[in-house]
Amino acid sequence: MKKYLFFAFCIVPMFLFAQSTPEIVLKRNTKGLTTLKLSLVNKGKVDVDWGDGNRKTYEVNDESRIIDVTAVSEEVKRNAVIKIYGAGIKVFSCLDQFITLLDVKQAQNLMTLDCGKNYLETIDVSQNKSLRTLLVHANRLKSLDISQNTRLTYLNCSYNYLKTLDVSKNVNLSYLNFSDNLMNKINLGKQKALRSLSLSGNKFKKLEVKDFSNIKFLDLTYNKFNACALNSIYSHLPEKKEEGESVEKKTSLLVANNKGIVASKTSIVTQKGWVVDVEGRGVSNCF
Repeated sequence: MKKYLFFAFCIVPMFLFAQSTPEIVLKRNTKGLTTLKLSLVNKGKVDVDWGDGNRKTYEVNDESRIIDVTAVSEEVKRNAVIKIYGAGIKVFSCLDQFITLLDVKQAQNLMTLDCGKNYLETIDVSQNKSLRTLLVHANRLKSLDISQNTRLTYLNCSYNYLKTLDVSKNVNLSYLNFSDNLMNKINLGKQKALRSLSLSGNKFKKLEVKDFSNIKFLDLTYNKFNACALNSIYSHLPEKKEEGESVEKKTSLLVANNKGIVASKTSIVTQKGWVVDVEGRGVSNCF
């Protein structure tokens, strides 16, 4: 009997502790209306402390798309620390909410995270191993570690201050956008599933694309590619396969504002079915 009482005594505090630990914590640097969007693995209730120490309870759905999940809003004070309590948060968005701190380490069921257009200088997603979609664009990040997010298929980290990005563990990526950073090289040798790649507004002089058999869209604009580098990319891009007879021809390769564009030979890639934004005259000696 004593053993059972001891066991119950140990379990109760653990249960209370678990209930009192928020899955997500964030801080907003200005006062005003704050809108958050979220869903659960199984629809149910979440409690939100909007920074005043009081919890409000909300019914939350189990949808997977951000446009379909539950939205909750409240007026908060400046520098409010917002805490979200709920078991199994799988989608969370704090897009454009003046957020300076975001802690999602306890949200281990998280599959979609959108914290774009904020003021984040760091983000730790090492515990979010179920993540498929990550949007951290338009923040102040100088580094981003996604080595533990091996299920990731969609990543937008554009408009930050990244000098490097290691995607060697993210072999399932089909969409990758790291435009407008400070990068001049990246190893994409394992990204054979890529369908869309955007690296506009960086400092690239060359890019290896020979294994991109599934690529459908490529944005190279505002970099430092010369004609030879561009021609090499053109020659290694795969044939574009039309997915239907009535499919509208859309620009699929953006190369403007590179120093070698005029001298490059865009006919190399247009013959494969790619639609280029700027035509190169092919006057270089590369081919």
